[in-house]
Amino acid sequence: MVVNDFYLFFFIAISFSGILCALVLLILNRVEKHANRLLAFGLLNISIVLLLNGLTYVDWFYLTFPHTYRLGIFTQYLLAPFFYLYVRATIRREVSFYKWDWLHFVPAVLHFIEFIPFYLMPTDEKVRYLKYAFSHLELLSKQQEGLLPANFHPFLKTATGIVYQFFQARLLFLVYKNNRNWLKKNMIFWKWLVRLTFFHCLTYVFVFVSYCVYFSRIDMRAYSILALALVQFFCTINLLFNPMVLYGMKENIDQEKLFEFEENNKISGSKKNISFVKKMIFKKRLEDYIEIEKPFLKKKYSIRDLAADCDIPVHYLSVVINEEFGCNYNDFINGFRVKFIIKHRYVEEWYPFSLEGLASEAGFNSRNSFFIAFKKATGQTPSGYFSQKNNGPRVKPGDE
Repeated sequence: MVVNDFYLFFFIAISFSGILCALVLLILNRVEKHANRLLAFGLLNISIVLLLNGLTYVDWFYLTFPHTYRLGIFTQYLLAPFFYLYVRATIRREVSFYKWDWLHFVPAVLHFIEFIPFYLMPTDEKVRYLKYAFSHLELLSKQQEGLLPANFHPFLKTATGIVYQFFQARLLFLVYKNNRNWLKKNMIFWKWLVRLTFFHCLTYVFVFVSYCVYFSRIDMRAYSILALALVQFFCTINLLFNPMVLYGMKENIDQEKLFEFEENNKISGSKKNISFVKKMIFKKRLEDYIEIEKPFLKKKYSIRDLAADCDIPVHYLSVVINEEFGCNYNDFINGFRVKFIIKHRYVEEWYPFSLEGLASEAGFNSRNSFFIAFKKATGQTPSGYFSQKNNGPRVKPGDE
């Protein structure tokens, strides 16, 4: 009884800390809203899982409130997706979900639907089941009420989590490989993401191995829930002592370098498959869209966005840009921005703008990226280039 009381107190304390952090992120936070909301929902999900599983150590609670039993069991399928999407949104500075991101939540929805017959079970019948379950503790871990075979969901949830952690770690590896300058400026933030991923990986692997080795011999609740509690404790301590991680990165990651590395294998394969005719069709479509719509004026306009707008598969678009324009996407789009700045620098309505202001209007995210791109395109710094033209005439908008 003393052990059970300790478990209950521990789970409630950790759950409360996670809920508190989640509320701060959801209500008080005003920066990096999308990413931090994902983090908040991840912490909230861990809190729900800890609290509902911790209450299984208090037999009377579920016997008194039988319809709360396993009410949040489907949320265990949301843990890994929320933290993966948080890391991805943080790295890529995403401000909303992509169209297909909702598919990450399908397993949780299906698991909820699977348990509807159990949720609708009459109270007396459910109480009888709970009395039997609490006298056979292995049933509390095996989750036999679903449509899938007994013992299947614990393995599936843990294996799914491991897959998510693989892709989460892969994202961080790409950042490490392609954005060393960013790492130097955001070391505290980087360490937070690495530690978060490491703790999650360790948790899922530990639980998965424990399930495989000990599942038939012991009650696995303590193993899996204690592991989650450690993750929750790590998150809350880090957010408490390093609140600056909530304010995001000091500088954007070079997304195009990151993306090019991800697409490398696709591109190499596509070079063999794309025909000359198709390449020319895509090139003409790309040029027309750039000329008419001027999408390069949008900030954070990625190759994925351009591919979607032009209706060209991303890997084909990469091939077209690489082979027909002799550069990568980043240089391609920045080249148009530089041309736009040169063309409009002395147009009368743009003349009051500083170079940095004009760069921002042209789609550059930062002063540094503007200077680098300008020098790469012209061989001169912006100030050096325009100092030669300071005495040039101001041009009216209609005369350019």
